[in-house]
Amino acid sequence: MNHQINIQQTIKQIYQEAEQKIKNLQMIYDVKNQTTDAIIQWVDLVFFDADKSQFIQQGRIILEQGKIRLEGEKNLLETLQKGISDRTGKLILPSEGLLFLETAVSAFQNPYLQATSIQQGSELTEFISPQWTEIE
Repeated sequence: MNHQINIQQTIKQIYQEAEQKIKNLQMIYDVKNQTTDAIIQWVDLVFFDADKSQFIQQGRIILEQGKIRLEGEKNLLETLQKGISDRTGKLILPSEGLLFLETAVSAFQNPYLQATSIQQGSELTEFISPQWTEIE
């Protein structure tokens, strides 16, 4: 009788492990087959206005479908279009996609202009600023 119970427990355990492996494989399949079109990544560029004691958004760097789009204050966008120097001094251009986005995070960490960490989602959060311009 104990032998039969052990066999039933072993079969149940094997079945549960197999179910879990199937779920894990399905999750892996789902992740691999997600379209990257739905994922948008972005970094907001802000500065702290001491007079108003608040952060003011100046620009946004958006990576969507492998392409960088710049939004924000015109002078900032013109500067960004020329590229950002990484820590080694190498110029990283918007055409370099994710590398440009990552470089912006580390390049803009000063009292005048700060970059947020890379954010992502299926759609952008609202970002409205005076004299807003968009460049693709």
